[in-house]
Amino acid sequence: MDLNCLQAAPKTFIPALFGHGNDDEFVQPHHSDLIFESYAGDKNIIKFDGDHNSTRPRIFFDSVCIFFYDVLRPPRIPRGRRFEKYYSLRDTKIGSVVNEGLLYDLISNMRTATIDAASSSSALPTIASESMIRNMTYGYGEPADSK
Repeated sequence: MDLNCLQAAPKTFIPALFGHGNDDEFVQPHHSDLIFESYAGDKNIIKFDGDHNSTRPRIFFDSVCIFFYDVLRPPRIPRGRRFEKYYSLRDTKIGSVVNEGLLYDLISNMRTATIDAASSSSALPTIASESMIRNMTYGYGEPADSK
């Protein structure tokens, strides 16, 4: 299969976030620059210290969170509503209300495990700041049924 990203980029309008390590020798940074420059859709590029397999810095994860939030426009969960009305937790029972802080901790721990497992870099892993997540979910730091 031949894939020519430079040929497809000017015809692509899906919002995109490009990320690239400045010291990447596997896919050199100028490749991302060329694709980014020719990309037709809404776009942003984040360059960071590190190579192809380095742990991504906090600013990258914060940017990914903001990108997903802006592009996907997740619905806000009104206070006084049950979480299960909006999301199926299948057989997972964690009570009638969900503490978003608990969910944040679970997601953070999963991300740390994933980063450590996939990284061949000696750099320490970093996690998106809790304040960034809390800012995007302002007013939802308490269980859904409180107040």
